[in-house]
Amino acid sequence: IRRSKRSGVALAIVLIGLVVVLMLTGSLVRALSLQQRQMRSAQYQLQSLWLVESGVQRATGALRDSPDYAGELWQVPAEQLGGVASGSVSISVEAVTEPQPGRLVRVEARFPDDLQRGVMFRREVFLSLPEVSD
Repeated sequence: IRRSKRSGVALAIVLIGLVVVLMLTGSLVRALSLQQRQMRSAQYQLQSLWLVESGVQRATGALRDSPDYAGELWQVPAEQLGGVASGSVSISVEAVTEPQPGRLVRVEARFPDDLQRGVMFRREVFLSLPEVSD
């Protein structure tokens, strides 16, 4: 009878130890999952920022070549962005006269190009270019 009591106590200790190990493992998995989501979000933010900067450069170059450039919707395929996902860049250009003649360039970039997961950045830049005469 004494031996079966020892076996029961040992089994209870093993079971409690197993429960503790499983709880610690679960906490570790949750922490790693959260860290992975945070890193993915940071990656998306950085890629979106790069896309908005590229959009400003694209608009600047297009305005040099054609002063009547009004903007575009630029779809950037996933292959050009490392294969993760595609992105989109919306560029609009408006002629302004105040405080001086030039163009107001508005750029909005989203990466990934997905309304649920996408991160969006906006940038507005004034470019001193001669006004186009009609």
